[in-house]
Amino acid sequence: MALQLVSEKVITIEPSRNLIAFNKFDEINHQIISQHLETLIAMLKLIIPVELLEDGKTTIEIRRNHLNYSMRVNTLLTNTSVLGNTKNELLIKILLRSFLDAKNCCYLEINGRIYWNGVYKDILSLEYDPRSFRQPDDSIREYLIKWFQNTIPRESGKSREWDTIIFFGGECTLLGKILSGYSKKQYFYTDYPSIYGDIKRNYKNPCVELIDYKNWKISRNGLVNDSSNLDCCCIVNTGYQGMGVNLAQEICKMNSAEIYVISCNQDSWAKDWVILMESYKLLEQVEIRTNYSVWIYKLSKQALH
Repeated sequence: MALQLVSEKVITIEPSRNLIAFNKFDEINHQIISQHLETLIAMLKLIIPVELLEDGKTTIEIRRNHLNYSMRVNTLLTNTSVLGNTKNELLIKILLRSFLDAKNCCYLEINGRIYWNGVYKDILSLEYDPRSFRQPDDSIREYLIKWFQNTIPRESGKSREWDTIIFFGGECTLLGKILSGYSKKQYFYTDYPSIYGDIKRNYKNPCVELIDYKNWKISRNGLVNDSSNLDCCCIVNTGYQGMGVNLAQEICKMNSAEIYVISCNQDSWAKDWVILMESYKLLEQVEIRTNYSVWIYKLSKQALH
């Protein structure tokens, strides 16, 4: 029987999609799984008891691109049941040697226990912590890149360069790189240690800060020196829960000329917009849809007046 997809949001298996979840080991789709990964799954069968290879008792999550992949395996057994056995530990060590030789497995986790944590390599020469947030769908990611490259530059006849672009949230590692020529300065703010590490890894002496969105205050950071900051642009890639009241209020205090919000949840966006609409006007709304939907909202300070 063929591998079954676990996530209801994933209707079909597409080569462009990086995130794939399975609940069967029996057959491998060769368009998606490399020969190296087939060997890994065959060895995992030696570690995971036969009764757990039935429907729904073991799930595999794979993130992959043409450079490397990461894998999480979860079974119904506890960590000690599967991993406490000396034979199993030896087999896993053998697996790790093959990962290092092949240089294409960047992460392995079995039942919450991390056995290998390397670097996820991206086609744009970016290096990520495998646990960092990244758009799991390449087609959405490519659209985001093209849209921002075409939208961020100034109007015709004016300088293409902003003084400052401020990035919040997921994918700021990617967006900061592709927009590196569009501003004199870049600031990065995130609430995830892994994303903070990605920024430090991929940028030379970056202005990056690990913050708590619920308590962060812009006044403490020196980004706003007067009542107008119209040579500043802000890009916010929100999580499923949105910005939240405090972050939305503090972003408004920046008085940036434009704000771009990337959201995958219209309900949380609606809550954020209640706060943002007091200071900004919505100029554009774009939906990117493949296996799921992502929305981009372009907001303007000047257009409000």
